[in-house]
Amino acid sequence: MPQCSSRDGTTSRQAVSPEARASRLRFVLQALDGSLGGASHRQIAMALLAQQRVQADWTDPRNHLRDRIRRAVRRGHMLMDRGYRDFLV
Repeated sequence: MPQCSSRDGTTSRQAVSPEARASRLRFVLQALDGSLGGASHRQIAMALLAQQRVQADWTDPRNHLRDRIRRAVRRGHMLMDRGYRDFLV
């Protein structure tokens, strides 16, 4: 399903398939669980992604893998604190 962007650069919620949203939410909640359990971002990545990928990409200067984990943990904390209501509408 193609994603439709609005003028401000955000993606419309309806443009993302329910399966993709569920997969993303599962990843975010698993990252949150690891964070709350005291795991480092690298440990979270190792638990959620292929170990070979983490070993190969963790030190990549572009930081894409570390950024993905940081965003997931941050989003998880936001959902836990107040954002879960967005999923109820």
